[in-house]
Amino acid sequence: YAYSANSGRKILKGPFTRVEVVPANVPTPLNADGEVFLGQSADNMAAGIGSLTAVPSETNIGRAEVSANVVSDIGFRGDRYTISVVERDEPPADGVGEPETMLTYRVRRSDGSLAFDGLTEELPGSGTGADALRFDGLSLNVVVPEHGLRSIEVVSNKNGPFSEPVVGAPTWLGYPGPEARQTGIQQATTNATWLLVTGQSRLCRNADCSPYSEFLERTLLEMGGWEEVLPYDWEIRFTDRPSYGWEPWGLQAVVEVPFELWRTGIGTPDDASDDVRFIPVINDLDMNGAFNLVLTDHPASPDVDDPFTDWFYWHLPLDVSPGDHGYRDWLSAALAGDGTQRGPAVMGRHAFMNWDGAIGGITGGDLTAWMVEPGTTFRIQSQTGMYPGDAFSLSATHLLTPEEEIKARPPIGISPNPYKGSSEYEVSSLTEEVRFTNMPDQAVIRVFQVGGALVRTMHKNSPDRHFKWNLRTDENLPVASGMYLIHVESDEGDAVLKFGVIKKEPLLNTF
Repeated sequence: YAYSANSGRKILKGPFTRVEVVPANVPTPLNADGEVFLGQSADNMAAGIGSLTAVPSETNIGRAEVSANVVSDIGFRGDRYTISVVERDEPPADGVGEPETMLTYRVRRSDGSLAFDGLTEELPGSGTGADALRFDGLSLNVVVPEHGLRSIEVVSNKNGPFSEPVVGAPTWLGYPGPEARQTGIQQATTNATWLLVTGQSRLCRNADCSPYSEFLERTLLEMGGWEEVLPYDWEIRFTDRPSYGWEPWGLQAVVEVPFELWRTGIGTPDDASDDVRFIPVINDLDMNGAFNLVLTDHPASPDVDDPFTDWFYWHLPLDVSPGDHGYRDWLSAALAGDGTQRGPAVMGRHAFMNWDGAIGGITGGDLTAWMVEPGTTFRIQSQTGMYPGDAFSLSATHLLTPEEEIKARPPIGISPNPYKGSSEYEVSSLTEEVRFTNMPDQAVIRVFQVGGALVRTMHKNSPDRHFKWNLRTDENLPVASGMYLIHVESDEGDAVLKFGVIKKEPLLNTF
């Protein structure tokens, strides 16, 4: 092996590659705002945002946010869309086992046609994030929040429902609260403020059960987990009516409690028809046979003046039909001495803290209240990222060039006209080719003789602005020299062309 800087360049010649460039005067369907959005699309997708915001349906259960960017003027329709979340069964990769249920989309245009059908088409990726799906010159941006709790709030007290919910958990520790966190509004008719917390235990990290992370781990994840909690909402209803729970560790007996536990359906707080009453299981900390306040400070607040209640757990009834049938069946058995006729715990280790409720200190001070007042309702709202049946409305109509401007586009033509034996489009002397120019995306082209006989029917279904014709009939025979009438039919209007053909002298290569 040797190298010489003075040797000539070594070139390995290969076959010629023909590159075809077709210029076209194509008026964009985008107006000035649409052009601006098109220019912003790359930066927007990199930042995970969209120029067009989709409006979620009021009945959505999930909290996903959908927006869109304009990524192409080719195929852009400036339409209105309904984006629906649907389920699709995906067969296992190895062909063994049950199909996996995946969430996907159906995108329907205003005329009812489908821009994307997730039931028959596969998503290009996960279906979330930037550029989750493309259709009609648009790119979807889908932001899906993590599963979790959206709000812990109080929605009523002894005097009735609030106009807006108030905080029901220590939000300063990261607990979620209502979006409009009302300040200066007293939660109860007394001076007490009650907050839902994790029952204090030395088993928490650093013996501190106050952080929200401890609340999630000890009251949810170590119980039923998210698969049991989501996507339902939950209520703790304090009432004057007799209500009972079970103390299984010490007393092993029925204990009267001042509240009822309810699973209130999926995003239906005002519809009681899907509510299911749960069974309270009580950890009676002072073993006195009553659900009450324990004069021990909870660390959720820095001052030593925050007593909290016995713990309680949410257990499924064996009968989970709407209403309190399952609870009543359990109560009948529990009053007879068997409190085990219940399902597993979905949530647990909950307690109520009387925030700054011990005036003068946890011992020897006066309490603002010994228990949450009847009529008070705590609501726990769950948060799912996306749920089947969720829907979004997206409009791009304001980015469309007015129809009269679109119709002002250069007229449909055919080139060359007349055809004189050859054209610049032909790659050999054995081929013939002309092209229709300034074509819409979809069209039907019919070529007639002057006498009216149909010579050729062609269908165009592509975003290309031109369409090729090999000067052959429907029977694949070459057309003869002469004049032809061509009718181009499309949704954007019809066109009639006059076309002349002068064939080249036949080249006989077979005798």
